[in-house]
Amino acid sequence: QCLSKDNLLEAALLRFRNIINKHDNVEKIKPEEIDIVLLLGHEDADLFVYFLSFSIVCLAQQNQIEKAKSLLAICENLINDKIQAPIHAFFMQSQSVLKYYCGELVEEKRLLGQSLNLIKKDSPRYSSMLINYAYLLARKGMLEELDPENEKIFWSSLQIKEQNRIIYEIVLANCIMN
Repeated sequence: QCLSKDNLLEAALLRFRNIINKHDNVEKIKPEEIDIVLLLGHEDADLFVYFLSFSIVCLAQQNQIEKAKSLLAICENLINDKIQAPIHAFFMQSQSVLKYYCGELVEEKRLLGQSLNLIKKDSPRYSSMLINYAYLLARKGMLEELDPENEKIFWSSLQIKEQNRIIYEIVLANCIMN
């Protein structure tokens, strides 16, 4: 059975998400998977940017830096006022991941901070994006840099069972690096 281009993109997204969540990098992304979706494109620009952002993260984690940079350039050309703020913020966070793997840690922090500015603090997406920023701070033992409002949001994330482990990892990392 042939998959429509919608199904190809969605199937690739699900697979890439599973690869990212495993963190073991045993399963690799095949560049041709991304190339097929790139050739077909997608009518939903938000979904396409989301796919490219996920791909950038996966490729960076697998040290396929040049391919990730080429997707970054494509994605930058797609970002405009019509892209939803959470998608734009997710793209900025994917850029920050690439900067991390390239050793550009100041730029990583700047991008993560800017991504938070795109999302309203009462948005459900804000806390997950804040967790990424908190993790960056914790790697440097600087979790106390969170302003009081963000600190409150960070700790309230403990109410979400799926985020408990990562919150404790962040706090532990911060203690070790402090």
